[in-house]
Amino acid sequence: MNTSTASLPRDLLRPRTLTVLMGMYERNYERLVQLLGEPEGVPMQRRIPLAGRPELHVEVRGRSRYTLDLLLTHRFAGESLPDLVVRLYRDARLAEALPVSRRHQPGRPFARMPERWRANMLLYKWLEYCLESAAEPEGEPA
Repeated sequence: MNTSTASLPRDLLRPRTLTVLMGMYERNYERLVQLLGEPEGVPMQRRIPLAGRPELHVEVRGRSRYTLDLLLTHRFAGESLPDLVVRLYRDARLAEALPVSRRHQPGRPFARMPERWRANMLLYKWLEYCLESAAEPEGEPA
Protein backbone atom coordinates (compact mmCIF):
# COMPACT_ATOMS: atom_id res chain seq x y z
CA MET A 1 0.00 0.00 0.00
CA ASN A 2 1.44 3.35 -1.03
CA THR A 3 0.82 6.00 1.61
CA SER A 4 1.33 9.61 0.78
CA THR A 5 0.22 12.72 2.61
CA ALA A 6 -2.37 13.22 -0.14
CA SER A 7 -4.20 10.06 1.01
CA LEU A 8 -4.49 11.17 4.65
CA PRO A 9 -7.33 13.39 5.85
CA ARG A 10 -6.12 16.94 6.30
CA ASP A 11 -6.80 16.99 10.07
CA LEU A 12 -4.46 14.02 10.62
CA LEU A 13 -1.60 16.09 9.26
CA ARG A 14 -1.95 18.73 11.96
CA PRO A 15 0.20 18.62 15.08
CA ARG A 16 -0.38 15.54 17.22
CA THR A 17 -2.80 16.92 19.77
CA LEU A 18 -5.35 15.19 21.97
CA THR A 19 -8.10 16.70 19.80
CA VAL A 20 -6.70 15.15 16.63
CA LEU A 21 -6.16 11.81 18.41
CA MET A 22 -9.80 11.80 19.54
CA GLY A 23 -10.84 12.47 15.93
CA MET A 24 -8.85 9.41 14.90
CA TYR A 25 -10.66 7.38 17.60
CA GLU A 26 -13.98 8.48 16.05
CA ARG A 27 -12.90 7.47 12.54
CA ASN A 28 -11.55 4.13 13.78
CA TYR A 29 -14.90 3.40 15.44
CA GLU A 30 -16.77 4.24 12.21
CA ARG A 31 -14.47 1.97 10.20
CA LEU A 32 -14.84 -0.91 12.67
CA VAL A 33 -18.62 -0.61 12.49
CA GLN A 34 -18.39 -0.72 8.68
CA LEU A 35 -16.28 -3.85 8.89
CA LEU A 36 -17.92 -5.70 11.81
CA GLY A 37 -21.35 -4.17 12.29
CA GLU A 38 -22.59 -2.61 15.52
CA PRO A 39 -20.63 -3.69 18.63
CA GLU A 40 -23.63 -5.36 20.28
CA GLY A 41 -23.76 -7.92 17.47
CA VAL A 42 -20.06 -8.83 17.27
CA PRO A 43 -19.65 -12.58 17.94
CA MET A 44 -16.93 -13.89 20.27
CA GLN A 45 -14.82 -14.96 17.28
CA ARG A 46 -15.08 -14.03 13.65
CA ARG A 47 -13.01 -14.34 10.51
CA ILE A 48 -13.44 -11.79 7.75
CA PRO A 49 -12.29 -12.84 4.28
CA LEU A 50 -10.21 -10.25 2.44
CA ALA A 51 -9.87 -10.55 -1.31
CA GLY A 52 -6.50 -12.10 -2.14
CA ARG A 53 -5.17 -11.47 1.36
CA PRO A 54 -5.08 -13.27 4.70
CA GLU A 55 -8.34 -13.29 6.64
CA LEU A 56 -8.84 -10.79 9.42
CA HIS A 57 -9.32 -12.65 12.71
CA VAL A 58 -11.42 -10.88 15.31
CA GLU A 59 -11.75 -12.12 18.88
CA VAL A 60 -13.77 -10.50 21.65
CA ARG A 61 -11.51 -10.23 24.68
CA GLY A 62 -13.93 -8.44 26.98
CA ARG A 63 -17.43 -7.06 26.93
CA SER A 64 -19.00 -4.66 29.42
CA ARG A 65 -21.89 -2.24 29.45
CA TYR A 66 -19.91 0.54 27.77
CA THR A 67 -16.86 -1.12 26.22
CA LEU A 68 -15.91 -3.95 23.92
CA ASP A 69 -12.29 -5.16 23.77
CA LEU A 70 -11.22 -6.85 20.54
CA LEU A 71 -8.07 -8.57 19.35
CA LEU A 72 -7.49 -8.03 15.62
CA THR A 73 -4.89 -10.03 13.73
CA HIS A 74 -3.91 -11.86 10.56
CA ARG A 75 -2.46 -15.38 10.77
CA PHE A 76 0.58 -16.36 8.74
CA ALA A 77 1.94 -19.94 9.00
CA GLY A 78 1.52 -20.19 12.75
CA GLU A 79 2.32 -16.53 13.45
CA SER A 80 -0.23 -13.84 14.27
CA LEU A 81 0.49 -10.27 13.24
CA PRO A 82 -0.02 -7.55 14.31
CA ASP A 83 -2.15 -8.70 17.30
CA LEU A 84 -3.66 -5.31 18.00
CA VAL A 85 -6.00 -4.88 20.98
CA VAL A 86 -8.74 -2.33 20.36
CA ARG A 87 -11.18 -0.96 22.91
CA LEU A 88 -14.51 0.28 21.59
CA TYR A 89 -16.29 2.81 23.78
CA ARG A 90 -19.87 2.16 22.72
CA ASP A 91 -21.46 5.12 24.47
CA ALA A 92 -18.95 7.64 23.07
CA ARG A 93 -18.61 5.81 19.71
CA LEU A 94 -14.80 5.79 19.90
CA ALA A 95 -12.26 3.03 19.18
CA GLU A 96 -8.80 3.17 20.73
CA ALA A 97 -5.91 0.90 19.77
CA LEU A 98 -4.23 0.03 23.06
CA PRO A 99 -0.45 0.37 22.82
CA VAL A 100 1.63 -2.69 23.68
CA SER A 101 3.27 -0.89 26.58
CA ARG A 102 0.70 0.17 29.12
CA ARG A 103 3.08 1.90 31.46
CA HIS A 104 1.30 4.19 33.85
CA GLN A 105 3.13 7.38 34.56
CA PRO A 106 1.32 9.22 37.37
CA GLY A 107 1.29 12.96 36.94
CA ARG A 108 2.17 12.70 33.24
CA PRO A 109 -1.11 11.98 31.39
CA PHE A 110 0.31 12.90 27.97
CA ALA A 111 3.59 10.99 28.33
CA ARG A 112 2.22 8.17 26.18
CA MET A 113 0.86 10.45 23.43
CA PRO A 114 3.46 9.40 20.80
CA GLU A 115 2.83 5.73 21.55
CA ARG A 116 -0.96 6.22 21.36
CA TRP A 117 -0.57 8.15 18.12
CA ARG A 118 1.48 5.37 16.48
CA ALA A 119 -0.89 2.58 17.61
CA ASN A 120 -3.98 4.42 16.45
CA MET A 121 -2.48 5.52 13.13
CA LEU A 122 -1.62 1.85 12.54
CA LEU A 123 -5.23 0.92 13.28
CA TYR A 124 -6.51 3.72 11.05
CA LYS A 125 -4.45 2.60 8.04
CA TRP A 126 -5.03 -1.12 8.73
CA LEU A 127 -8.80 -0.65 8.81
CA GLU A 128 -8.56 1.26 5.53
CA TYR A 129 -6.65 -1.71 4.03
CA CYS A 130 -9.20 -4.21 5.39
CA LEU A 131 -12.21 -2.23 4.16
CA GLU A 132 -10.71 -1.88 0.68
CA SER A 133 -9.92 -5.61 0.59
CA ALA A 134 -13.31 -6.65 1.95
CA ALA A 135 -15.04 -4.52 -0.69
CA GLU A 136 -13.22 -6.12 -3.64
CA PRO A 137 -15.29 -8.74 -5.47
CA GLU A 138 -14.01 -12.32 -5.23
CA GLY A 139 -11.62 -13.26 -8.02
CA GLU A 140 -10.51 -9.67 -8.68
CA PRO A 141 -6.80 -8.90 -8.33
CA ALA A 142 -5.82 -7.10 -5.13
